[in-house]
Amino acid sequence: MKYSVGFDDYYVVEREIDSCNLTLQYEEVQAVKWADEEEILQLIKEERLIPYHDIERLFSIHKQKCKQKGQ
Repeated sequence: MKYSVGFDDYYVVEREIDSCNLTLQYEEVQAVKWADEEEILQLIKEERLIPYHDIERLFSIHKQKCKQKGQ
């Protein structure tokens, strides 16, 4: 998603990945965690996660694409 002062990248992963096998950039990543939509929205509500702009829209778009593919 693009903004006038920058952009955000979002990734939706639909398969099992061992987070131990990920290569994270120390300068850019403080921590990594797998979470579903419900948990992400709860973390935002509790102010434990950055309230990313339009995160609910992202989940909605993803669900629509899955329906179109018959998943």
